[in-house]
Amino acid sequence: MAAYVVGQVTVHDAEAYDEYRKRASVAVEKYGGRFLVRGGRVLNLEGEEPTTRNVILEFDSIETIERWFNSPEYQDAKTYRIDPKVAVGNFMALEGL
Repeated sequence: MAAYVVGQVTVHDAEAYDEYRKRASVAVEKYGGRFLVRGGRVLNLEGEEPTTRNVILEFDSIETIERWFNSPEYQDAKTYRIDPKVAVGNFMALEGL
């Protein structure tokens, strides 16, 4: 069953975040994931205006997401994002229908 990663990230240092983005892309590809949404235009339909960068990834299963997220490749990439001076984000994995 397909599963999705939804992330909302506020980027404070675009240059440092770009290194994370490059490394994370390699890890996503290695684990068979694909980007459905990666930044891009947001049309606010209701509620507060979003101030975050939105990301949606698709993987084959939630188990694959766990392997990807805990992989050495992604853990390395994450070191370029987790400094609050670079970016602050929320991420969740969701099982599809």
